[in-house]
Amino acid sequence: PVSWENGATEVVVDEATGRVFTNSNWDLRVEGIDVTTDTIVTTTWAPRTINDLTIDPVGHRAFAAVSLGFVQTIDTFTGNATGAASTFV
Repeated sequence: PVSWENGATEVVVDEATGRVFTNSNWDLRVEGIDVTTDTIVTTTWAPRTINDLTIDPVGHRAFAAVSLGFVQTIDTFTGNATGAASTFV
């Protein structure tokens, strides 16, 4: 199975890479699924609850808005977390 679900789970798709990304607020992680092989190819841990998940289809990045003002960036080709930025102003 992917992760525990609590009604706040997001599912986003990067069509060019054939990857689906979903988050689990129970497990504090984002998982990437390769739709051609139907396997989990990446798991990225978040430091806190994930409030939103979105895809940049041009730059092939997934962005996870993490509570308390952080955005975590995930490369949709490699599945690697490429950084986290504070959004506090």
